[in-house]
Amino acid sequence: RFFGAHGGVLDRLDAVFFSVVAAYYVTLALGAG
Repeated sequence: RFFGAHGGVLDRLDAVFFSVVAAYYVTLALGAG
């Protein structure tokens, strides 16, 4: 991490981003399937 003091915030944003990307790909997979 570049910003140690804001690690918690970055980790939370990373989790949200991952969830959005995962949901997007799941939607694509279900739509294509």
